[in-house]
Amino acid sequence: MASLFSHVRFPLLTHSFIRDVVHEEPLLASGPGMRVVSRALLTIPGEASVLSVARDGLGPRMLYAVGGAGGADDESLGVVERFDVMAGKWEAMAPMLSKRYAVGVGVVGGKLYAVGGMGSGGILQACERFDPQTNTWEAAAPMPTARWGMGFSAM
Repeated sequence: MASLFSHVRFPLLTHSFIRDVVHEEPLLASGPGMRVVSRALLTIPGEASVLSVARDGLGPRMLYAVGGAGGADDESLGVVERFDVMAGKWEAMAPMLSKRYAVGVGVVGGKLYAVGGMGSGGILQACERFDPQTNTWEAAAPMPTARWGMGFSAM
């Protein structure tokens, strides 16, 4: 199956097509198949900017949707939801300390970081760290410059 997937150009597909069509393919229900789909969802620019991956020795297993805007007055949200790739189910997690949208997210050392974003007070410098083992958020050192709508990666 791996040799077949090396010929699929996932970045040329839309996020919604992968989520609604590719993800529902029975051949992809295996661990390796789900890893391929998860990786594809995370590498498509623009649409998947709020998703991040928690990794363990088995590869990507959890996708996180962090923050956003919604409601009648399009207010900032502190909502965090986690998708278990293997179980195919979403679950609500503890909300962020700061409600925001256009937030950068990434994983370092098994912890999910939410950085910057736009909140009710404007552009944020805030950084928060989420521990998936305890389902808790804590404040981390803020950025020196407020930012929103950015991406970041860990090395």
